[in-house]
Amino acid sequence: MKMLLVAALAACGCDPGAAVTFRGLRNPVLLGPRDRLGGGARSPAAKVASFTTVGVRMSAEMGDGQRASLASPRSGPRRDALDATRGDPALDIRIRELVANTTVVGLGLATDAEWIDVEGDVVRAGEQRP
Repeated sequence: MKMLLVAALAACGCDPGAAVTFRGLRNPVLLGPRDRLGGGARSPAAKVASFTTVGVRMSAEMGDGQRASLASPRSGPRRDALDATRGDPALDIRIRELVANTTVVGLGLATDAEWIDVEGDVVRAGEQRP
């Protein structure tokens, strides 16, 4: 439902909120445990490390109509992935959990925030787990 709301706001030309992108990263970023399209047996993979990142956007509307915004840099998740893989292109990131949240508070000062939490594992495909 929340993702549908973000998509609807984007379609209206409104600020779509928080974003997480891995654009330009050489390592594969996979949603879930699958390592290929079309089925087939999974490649065994050895977990090397855990991976977490977050995309955040917050804004506030002051009483005089002024609006202030703050967002995490779009390069943040990519940089976090590079740190987790240490730049090794033989490692994959497999996303275990992707959670989108939003909150709005209006008590004389309207504030809102959106954030996307991402958790996963850094794995070396083709190796057995210890």
